Amino acid sequence: MTEPAVLPAVLTPSQVRPVAYRVLSKKHGLNLKSTGLEVLAKVLGKRFGVDWRSSKAEKFLDDVAKQWKEQDRGLFIEGSILEGVIKDMLNVADSETSGNSKEPSRPFNWKDYFKLVCARDQPLYMYNRLRKYYEPASSGAGTFGTAEARKNLFLNRYYVLHDRVLRDETFNKPSFVGLEGGKTWHTISPIKNMLGRNDSAYLLLGMLSKGNDGHWYIQDDSGKVQLDISTHCVPSDQAYYTPGCIVLCTGVYHNSQFIVDTMGPPMAERRENTKEALGNIDFLGVHSAMNATARGSKTSRIERIDRAFEAQLREREHMFSGHKFVILGADIFLDNLRTIDALRKLFGRLEAEFTANDGSETPICIIMPGSFISAPFQANGSSTAYKEMMDDFADLISQFPTLLENASLMFVPGDNDPWAATFSSGAVPVWPLNPIPSVFTNRINRVAPNVMQASNPAKLVYLSQEISIVRDDYGARLRRNEIIFPHMPEEDEEIMETGKEGNGTVPVVNQEKDQLSENEDSDPEVEARRKALTDIIEEENIQIKFTKPHMDKDIAEARKVVRTLLDQGHLSPFPISTRPVSWEYDHTLYLSPLPSMLVLADPTTPKFKVTYQGCHVINPGLFLEKNTINWMEYVPSTGSSTHRFMYI
Repeated sequence: MTEPAVLPAVLTPSQVRPVAYRVLSKKHGLNLKSTGLEVLAKVLGKRFGVDWRSSKAEKFLDDVAKQWKEQDRGLFIEGSILEGVIKDMLNVADSETSGNSKEPSRPFNWKDYFKLVCARDQPLYMYNRLRKYYEPASSGAGTFGTAEARKNLFLNRYYVLHDRVLRDETFNKPSFVGLEGGKTWHTISPIKNMLGRNDSAYLLLGMLSKGNDGHWYIQDDSGKVQLDISTHCVPSDQAYYTPGCIVLCTGVYHNSQFIVDTMGPPMAERRENTKEALGNIDFLGVHSAMNATARGSKTSRIERIDRAFEAQLREREHMFSGHKFVILGADIFLDNLRTIDALRKLFGRLEAEFTANDGSETPICIIMPGSFISAPFQANGSSTAYKEMMDDFADLISQFPTLLENASLMFVPGDNDPWAATFSSGAVPVWPLNPIPSVFTNRINRVAPNVMQASNPAKLVYLSQEISIVRDDYGARLRRNEIIFPHMPEEDEEIMETGKEGNGTVPVVNQEKDQLSENEDSDPEVEARRKALTDIIEEENIQIKFTKPHMDKDIAEARKVVRTLLDQGHLSPFPISTRPVSWEYDHTLYLSPLPSMLVLADPTTPKFKVTYQGCHVINPGLFLEKNTINWMEYVPSTGSSTHRFMYI
């Protein structure tokens, strides 16, 4: 039964102020600005008419306040933002009403929540450093960058990282320090605050850069200062340090130089914590597009993911335990006959496994990172050869109809693929790379029903998970541009040496280690064993080494690369002279919040699978390594991956 029509009434802000103050300010602690009051007067008069003082109107104001606080809009209610919040509320109410009046919706289909988001399709949100949240951009990203975009390129990275660091509990100083006895709190100082304060200790957060004079500098939004890393600097060995990285460093300011004592990366933040802090924003615009209330909407307002709906999607993931992603190794050179033979054997094996399991384990997506040609694509005749190569690949995959019917093929371009290689000629192209043009893949599209042409990097949404995919030689680029510190941390290795002193032998050990042992081991049995060990050393005149647990160098290298990228929160922590980036699309390279899984297709780094701060990172390595085919399989229901290989 429909409600009777409401005759609109014209209300003034002064009439609405008492009711709005009682509900919004006294009950919810929000401050209503004059522009917000004008919007409320207009909405209440149009929606409730002469009954704007009724309980229904007060409930409406209460819902507005709850929606405002849920979206973390701040304490001050402004008119321009309030219009978007009320519009979202009304759209949700209309959709629920229409949904209740219609027939039951169709069964759940996971493919509705399996979407590819290329770099140029991602919505553009600008970070407001004063309010500490994202705002919709006034205009979309263009083909050619503006001076404003170039200026904000590194500033936005700094602001996002700065606020992420301040959310850490060690940087949150309590209001009543006396109640938090025994805890230490850190404070980041702007660089400009050090001027005129010699011989004082500071903690800085800034970007590393190398000046024209050959010296190293650290800079933030307030200025820059020269670094002295030659005397006392002891950097953390858990990450790479390159120009363009943002680091935390402690030291003393003296004679216009900052003498660095320690240096380390800002620790990454778990995905759920970042989403909670930023108000569960839909950065990819996928869930908003799936929601009927957001059809036809653009980035004129912030779109957010409904938490209850996201929880339902997570439950659905466990129902599809047989779904898996197949990620092939990088550099699938289709102009190499050995690669074609390897692909034929691999696809044959995947189809045979799918048939043998009666479809219980389904490869829903096969990700193929480039480059797909061994030499950079050139304008003089490469188009014909590249087209023929892709047509031959279409003939190859047509031999596996069962696999293609259930799995999607995703092509991720590399540095040698068109059209970027036409201009770079083998050098580092500008990121992000556009998908491979359809003129080369039209036959593949006819043969395979589900083909996705991705950008590089690209993002994939599967139910509640976000999967980032990137193809780049990170390991080689990080090692090539790494800053070499004069005083690297010594290895934690202590040697007990024996030497003659007087009539006996005296073991020479690390004093701190010896003192720690004395404090911990006061038991008589332990003392007796220590004395027996000392007697053996004196009699046999041997050396004993105390070392850290051994870690394979490939694992250490993998962890170092992963932590560098995730701590920086960006896929290109380099200056644009090292890794060119399109100014207008730098936001597509952010890793904030961290993805559920990150695919690093990097043949210059050992194959690995590492989980850091809840983000699962994998690297399948090189596709064809000697006579071995490499690929990895990721199961989203468990969040685990497996490295697989086979011989040609």
